[in-house]
Amino acid sequence: MSATTILRDVRITMRDGVQLSADIWIPAAGKEHPTILEVLPYRKDDYHRSADDELMGAVARRGYAGCRLDVRGTGRSDGIALDEYTEDETLDMLEVISWLRTQPWSNGRVAAWGWSYGGFTSLMAAARRPEGLVAIVPCYASDDRWEDDVHQNGGLRTASEQFGYAASMIGMNAMPGGIEPDRPGWREGWRKRLEETPPWTLGWLRRARPSEWRHNSVRHLPPIEIPMLQIAGWCDGYPNPAWRLQESAPSGAERRLLCGPWVHLSPETGYPGPGAGWLPLALAWLDRFCAPPAAEECASEAERVAAADPEQTILWYLPHSRPPARFPAEWPGEWIAETTSPAQRATRRPLYLHAGGAASFEPAGASERVRPAATIRNVPSAGASGPLCFGGGAPPIGLADDLREDVRQLEAVAAAAPAPERAAVWTSESLTEELLICGRPQLRLRITPDGREGAIVARLGDVAPDGAISMVTQGMLNLAYRTEQSPLPLVPGEAIEVTLDLRVIAHAFAPGHRLHLQLLGSAFPITWPLATAFALTCSEDSGAMLTLPQIQRDETLRAGAERALSNPWLRHSAGANAAPPASLAGLRAGAYPSSSGELGAPDRGGALPDAPASVWDLVRGPGERVTARFFGGGRSLGGPGVALYADEGFTYQVNDADPAHTSLQTSVAYELRDGEHVVRAIAEGEIRSDAQNFLYRCALNVTLDGAPFHSTLWEEHVPRDGR
Repeated sequence: MSATTILRDVRITMRDGVQLSADIWIPAAGKEHPTILEVLPYRKDDYHRSADDELMGAVARRGYAGCRLDVRGTGRSDGIALDEYTEDETLDMLEVISWLRTQPWSNGRVAAWGWSYGGFTSLMAAARRPEGLVAIVPCYASDDRWEDDVHQNGGLRTASEQFGYAASMIGMNAMPGGIEPDRPGWREGWRKRLEETPPWTLGWLRRARPSEWRHNSVRHLPPIEIPMLQIAGWCDGYPNPAWRLQESAPSGAERRLLCGPWVHLSPETGYPGPGAGWLPLALAWLDRFCAPPAAEECASEAERVAAADPEQTILWYLPHSRPPARFPAEWPGEWIAETTSPAQRATRRPLYLHAGGAASFEPAGASERVRPAATIRNVPSAGASGPLCFGGGAPPIGLADDLREDVRQLEAVAAAAPAPERAAVWTSESLTEELLICGRPQLRLRITPDGREGAIVARLGDVAPDGAISMVTQGMLNLAYRTEQSPLPLVPGEAIEVTLDLRVIAHAFAPGHRLHLQLLGSAFPITWPLATAFALTCSEDSGAMLTLPQIQRDETLRAGAERALSNPWLRHSAGANAAPPASLAGLRAGAYPSSSGELGAPDRGGALPDAPASVWDLVRGPGERVTARFFGGGRSLGGPGVALYADEGFTYQVNDADPAHTSLQTSVAYELRDGEHVVRAIAEGEIRSDAQNFLYRCALNVTLDGAPFHSTLWEEHVPRDGR
């Protein structure tokens, strides 16, 4: 087998003189190749090196050149990373595409792809329609940074996702591209990066209006017309954009979608299974637009046929009822292959919410006796049985556990209220036949607030005959952001109509199971609680309903399931015999969550461990104070003698008796070793809130070979502005 040529640290000069760093993989066979471009801020020379080498090596064997670019101001690229998804970053990508087209090993055709951040950059580039960009493969990405990203959801400020990620980027962005203290200008260049790179968190805290998040939200730009293959997961944070982009494709545009049961991990190795061969799918599909030359490896005839088959435009997984679990290896269900979105043929079936906590598919009778009103209260610690982030991920993040514990907490709060009330929880009778849904359930409710703010977190669950409640989907809304004129305070005592779309989902409720809906005022540890201990009284009349996007097991669905059985990339359910995904290797049974223990960060004054670790602790302290602790760490290798260690931990504390005073402490350590040289960056930060403001504080300390090199302290008060 011929060797691939790998070019490291290729310097590409931008319009303002900034040089970006790229690694390039060129196939040995053939002279002119299409190029696949991936753009990330995650350090290609150490943190991402092994993953890049594996992925781009496979790309080269298929006849493609691969280009992995460090974002401006990250890794070995020069410049300053002022924020994620900046205008400079997008313009850089357009210039790199133009540069790639002119290289002697290029056939002039470029495709862009990437997971998460790289998926965003692919969409952003395609929206600008640069010459030579012929196709994109965005995976787990968003078209709307206000409605569907980690910073807020439904106008509620997120906590566990955005602040943990932002803290890790402070440490990562503080690292030099490499350690070269004897090279002229190296110290000065690195010091400039340290002095001018801001903590991204501050910019995110300041932006409170939907309009402030429209930059590089491609939903608000002209439709993307070049061919697009999307990869999404029902348990990821970004299924809404993938289905929205699929269903809004311009007439004649080539647009395909693979949507499985996965969290924010690769369909090859992530959970829950069954998995799918996303890479051979993507390459077989790209072959149609990129014209790769004959290569060491190529698509099979079955793959070529499937990649062009209009009846396999959408490959989607229909999960069946299953037990709740934080880290399930696999979910039962079935693959469907079809031409158009099943959500577009769904019928809207209302599930009516009755007084007393019953739900049914029939409206309430007029003679129903008066019962205590259902009330949604701001209990900041409620929701810990649910997922730890809006989109699940690697340990310790995970999916929802059994939701019965959350129901018990909500009922206890209702029982302790000064006047009779019920928790806002409804459960249907047992189903007599299978119920299939695909699309976005929609909650309609009339509520009366007791104050000027309020929020609703809606969770749809599947209740098994033994009473266990597995979460199907969820949605949330800060009522201050219910209209375009946001933030818009509520009027105490004045009822309003609320419409809340839950996250897009497919699910098959089994006969004998029941549907369950619970409404919370916060979701711990996903959301930052609003400042007041509000109460929202729900009107349980004929207009109170959860409308379900029901589909039928008709000939279209049966034909799609039959067609999927022969698809070359889809793995089918193995049930109880499924092997644990590689992402869960070494996970101890019963280790998540635990109820004791301290944050497991290593001794940062001494040696750092090689073994990865992750911890999720939930501690209920004296009174109403609840603490969540997360920790993750591990080591990655670069070139010979180069290793990067990172550990990230945060402690998030809420007080049910005083929602305004919430706090989150972050602690991030990065260590880069290259031979005898060592760089360490330690960022210790805190975000606190009171009734009016967020207080942000972060101290960054950097050493070179044990000697102090740089220190920065950021402090700022940011108005809460309805959040």
